[in-house]
Amino acid sequence: MKKEKILSKLNLNMKDYNIELEEILDKKAFNVEVQNLLLSMFYKIENFYSDYKQVKRQVPNRDEFIQELIKTISNNCKEIEVIKPKGIKKQEKYSVNSSKGIIETFPNELILIYALYKIDQIKSIEEKALINNAVIDVLNEGRTLNCSELVRDFNGWSWTTMLDKLDSIQYNLVFQNLLLLLGYEKISYISKLSDKNQIALNLQKEIESKYGEENGNEFSRLFFSICILLKSSIDEKYKKEVLNEKKKLTDKLEMLQDKARFLSRITNDKKELTNKIKEIDKILNNVDLLKEEYEKRNANLSKDDAIFSISNLAEIIEAERNEFMQDIKEYNDLIDPRKFGDMKRQIEQRQVFFNKLEVFENKKEPINKYILDIQKQFLKCFKVQIEECTLKKDMIDLIYEYRYYRFLKYNKEKNIKENRYLNKQNQEIINIIIKKAEELKVLEKISNNEEYNKIILEEIFNTRIITLENIFVQIVEDDGKMFVQYFDGNILEDKKEIQVKENGVKLRKKFRLFL
Repeated sequence: MKKEKILSKLNLNMKDYNIELEEILDKKAFNVEVQNLLLSMFYKIENFYSDYKQVKRQVPNRDEFIQELIKTISNNCKEIEVIKPKGIKKQEKYSVNSSKGIIETFPNELILIYALYKIDQIKSIEEKALINNAVIDVLNEGRTLNCSELVRDFNGWSWTTMLDKLDSIQYNLVFQNLLLLLGYEKISYISKLSDKNQIALNLQKEIESKYGEENGNEFSRLFFSICILLKSSIDEKYKKEVLNEKKKLTDKLEMLQDKARFLSRITNDKKELTNKIKEIDKILNNVDLLKEEYEKRNANLSKDDAIFSISNLAEIIEAERNEFMQDIKEYNDLIDPRKFGDMKRQIEQRQVFFNKLEVFENKKEPINKYILDIQKQFLKCFKVQIEECTLKKDMIDLIYEYRYYRFLKYNKEKNIKENRYLNKQNQEIINIIIKKAEELKVLEKISNNEEYNKIILEEIFNTRIITLENIFVQIVEDDGKMFVQYFDGNILEDKKEIQVKENGVKLRKKFRLFL
């Protein structure tokens, strides 16, 4: 099959994406099977996007979504190869080699789109950046799960929640928490900052600005803690760095209490760091010494952890040099009377954070505990959004967003709305939304009795009907009992019995819930 015939089927009806894709594929060596898989992926995006946007709200626009994928294929993918499932349980469904621009994937659109987001990720910071690198990992995995959701959970007529791996569920949930509080555009902007060391700080500033210092600070602490716990659970080397940081911070504060010891320690440490920098400079400026260091380091590493090349080693050593320079700058600031107070406060704040962090040697990270805590804090922040909402359009968005949140997986067995530990807060949120939505003329006020109103209206947060504005309700009597029927247009979707006291709710013709 010719390339032109394949692309002629892709009717995106937006800009000149057909032409752009054709030009890219002309330059690539993708075979017909790969081209067909790409075509099928874009076809699904084109057909499922409107439901994806309707349900989630906080998503890139369709042009941006497609353009990003085309850009990734153009800039990051030299080869895409379709591999056949062999029926082996442990066979990897995809593999990504970012440095070589190679993707291997099962013949499946979901696996392909997941691999495309995996090959185009925020790069971690080379020098020590414990919080930011952990946050970058969550932003990367969260974005991948968030965008591949379009193909995973939507099919053009219904919406499901298909995540089944616990680690994916946890990454996705905390990313969605962040997304629902800050919005897609803000998360995208912060993720693309040129100075990656500013990512965590900017996230915290935005959260505190929007939800107040107390709420924002606690959400940020929990979010950063979960990021570190998730990374520590799969990266033993990183976990050791976290444990070492906890010890270093304690040592630093103890040292600051004894001025004579403090000055002596700083002098000695600065000398040691200066000597290390001199040694690094000597290695970087001598090819033979660099080769010798390459062989020396790789001799102590496993095959999986081996340094890829001499140029890769040079980058690692340069990052180590930058870290030593940063340590010297910190010491200089500590002995500067004008900066000493601020530096001490920063160290104290950092120590408080790391001391609260439950990372211990030879002990499993208590991620589940933190996941529950951040949901409680998320709901406190989301409540602020509802209370401050003044526009009908924004209220409709919040209704959709909260409905979406309730269906997010909390663990393998349950979603958020089924978590009994969140029931009280969720009921409070529902009450506040209904009251606010009635004030802003978003929802029909069915009865003057608030209890009946809530019983009937709260179903909008328990339904997977794509377009909530299409919901019609009819209150009927059957065999002496009162029922509420819920319709998606003319199709009956659900029916529930309500216990009604005299004059509580009147029988009515079918009516729309949204005004």
